[in-house]
Amino acid sequence: MQVNVRIFGEIASTIGAEHSINVEDNATVRTLTNMIAEIYGQRKGFLSEFRVGSDELAIMINGKNIVILEGLDTVLTPDDLVVIMPSIFGG
Repeated sequence: MQVNVRIFGEIASTIGAEHSINVEDNATVRTLTNMIAEIYGQRKGFLSEFRVGSDELAIMINGKNIVILEGLDTVLTPDDLVVIMPSIFGG
């Protein structure tokens, strides 16, 4: 199945901003981020210099943060829109 990925911030300058990626049925966010890392020569568990699964990255599926879903174990469905961006900290 195909999912759409939009990437923002420093990560986009490293691996590009928009992608359509084919994943297996019942693939999770973890599966997807590992695939992206592998395709674009990133270390497993990282996108650019940001650690996947940490507060360093915000990942949303169809507008919902994965923190309120099942985290990295959230199962993807066909045509999901996955947005990945560095978390913004301010003061």
